[in-house]
Amino acid sequence: MIRSSSAARHHHEYLATLLLDTARQEALQRPLRAAQLRTAPRPALPSSAHAVHPALTIDPVQILHEQRQEHNAIAAAFLGRPRRTGDSHLGTTADEDTALLLDTNRDRHSHALLAARYLLTGPDTLARHHAQLACDAETQYQTVHARIQRAHRDGRRSAPWQDGTTWTAHLPDHNDPDLAQTIPFHFHLDLRWSDDGLALLVEPHDAAHFERQSGITVGRGWHSLARWILDTHARLGGEGPGPRPRHEHLIWTPATDRDGLRLPPTLESRYPNLIAALEALRVTLTPAT
Repeated sequence: MIRSSSAARHHHEYLATLLLDTARQEALQRPLRAAQLRTAPRPALPSSAHAVHPALTIDPVQILHEQRQEHNAIAAAFLGRPRRTGDSHLGTTADEDTALLLDTNRDRHSHALLAARYLLTGPDTLARHHAQLACDAETQYQTVHARIQRAHRDGRRSAPWQDGTTWTAHLPDHNDPDLAQTIPFHFHLDLRWSDDGLALLVEPHDAAHFERQSGITVGRGWHSLARWILDTHARLGGEGPGPRPRHEHLIWTPATDRDGLRLPPTLESRYPNLIAALEALRVTLTPAT
């Protein structure tokens, strides 16, 4: 053990710096020590004496800056390349329903604009005519949209998530002063649609595996992670509520009053235990070969 008290006075500053660097490296190599808040009660021991139970709970306040950067990188792995605004869940194939949806969308807007124009300039009969056509187009648009949504849900019931099960997170290289270089790491996570095709789920066997491997109690954090992935994909496609997220700061965002990263309160309340799920994934990352 390094003891600064046993060294000459002019070496104290050097040893203090060395101790700080050693502690930081240890926290990065054994991240649970930095993230651990308290020990959760263990359940009754099963018949197997070698079974391992998750025992750590995660408090976001205890997460180091380097860990926060890596959480952002893991979150970005689920999204792939940024998508353009206006990308649609309808797909790119020119099927009959998609073409009809695009036509009715154009008609409802053009007739609504004409109705407004004639309402201001007259005659009233033309304003009422185009207003009725806009209403008819809106009704048809909603009918076709619902039919497409229903077909998509039926097609993905219990199906795997579209992007596969092996993910690559490009973590910042903390040995690079500018953090311009990244290092690829892999992790495996099986995501599937629910039976009704409406929600995304983490496979229970994967969730249990990560909790055993990491020692972290995640619980509902897996559900939060799946919801966050689905919601963020929708926002990136211009379909969900809220602003389009920035790819480099998906989870932890820059603090306005100081250097560093912070967790937005709305994200923490909307997706409880999401940070525990990301930390469990981070602990079990393997270098890409």
